Amino acid sequence: MVETIRCPDCCRHLQIDSVWLGQTVQCPECRRHFTATLPPDDSTKPGPPPAAPPPRERLDDDNDYDVCREHRPRLDDDDDDDDWCHPRSRPLAPHRANMVLTFGILSCFVVPIVMGSIAWFMGRADLRAMDEGRMDPSGRSMTQTGSILGIVMAVFHLLSMIGIVALLYWMGEFH
Repeated sequence: MVETIRCPDCCRHLQIDSVWLGQTVQCPECRRHFTATLPPDDSTKPGPPPAAPPPRERLDDDNDYDVCREHRPRLDDDDDDDDWCHPRSRPLAPHRANMVLTFGILSCFVVPIVMGSIAWFMGRADLRAMDEGRMDPSGRSMTQTGSILGIVMAVFHLLSMIGIVALLYWMGEFH
């Protein structure tokens, strides 16, 4: 039987098979591991519904609430661009997508093997950090673009140099 649970970190609703209840699962959105439990069923308890808690005094940002974005009151200054409903215990490292993309573009014009290799390896490391949840994933597409551009230019330049050396050898310049 399929059950609906909620990730305690990103508040995403997940559908899982009931055999996974009580076991550790991973949220596909935020990649956090947690124990799958059903939310308490309030419909079986007799009596009036509990009174709503008094509203908390609002501080300066959306992260001052203990509840998920969908379960808290909507305020006029709420931005729709924040993805996390809970402050993280450790902040994500900022992405370096602009730098990776710059090295990838520079590899088209300036020392392709060096600049391309830098873009390639920095991009690969940053994409791995984004997959592991240690780096801000908002720069993923620019990081991928810079990394791929660096790979293409580094390999193309290396193959061109090998071709030039082979051509010169064939023409008899290296005898």
